[in-house]
Amino acid sequence: MKAHSNTQKNKKGFVVLYTVLISSIILAITIGISSISLGEVILSGTAKEGNISFFAADAGAECALYFDRIEGLFDSLPQLSSFTCNQAVSSTLFASADRVEFEFNTNVDETNNCARVSIEKGVSIDGASSTRILSRGYNISCTNLADPNFNDSRTIERAIRVTFTE
Repeated sequence: MKAHSNTQKNKKGFVVLYTVLISSIILAITIGISSISLGEVILSGTAKEGNISFFAADAGAECALYFDRIEGLFDSLPQLSSFTCNQAVSSTLFASADRVEFEFNTNVDETNNCARVSIEKGVSIDGASSTRILSRGYNISCTNLADPNFNDSRTIERAIRVTFTE
């Protein structure tokens, strides 16, 4: 009878060990899946912010194209004053005889996102006089972008360059 009792104790110990092993394996799988899921959530958030930055850059390029090609606003660059773009007043950052830079906030996804645009006139490309527009879009407002104390590692910039002959 005693031999039978020792066998029962050994079996009970094995069951506890087996249960701990299975539980550990299930926990490891759960942690792995959670880690992958967290990475996917972060990646999708970054993709969304990248799209917002791209749309801000696109709005800046379209604004510059409209005011250059339709309104002829950039034909006399040194005399450039503020103008309205996408229902937001642009602020001119720099203006010279051949280049102007301005910025404005767009409203994508109900947040202010900055578009910084640079227009260069008379750029020589293959011997032809061209205009080059470089529009940079950000997923933060122009106020935050200009603040030297603002530091957000999730700030994303996208750029669009448009070049055309005159």
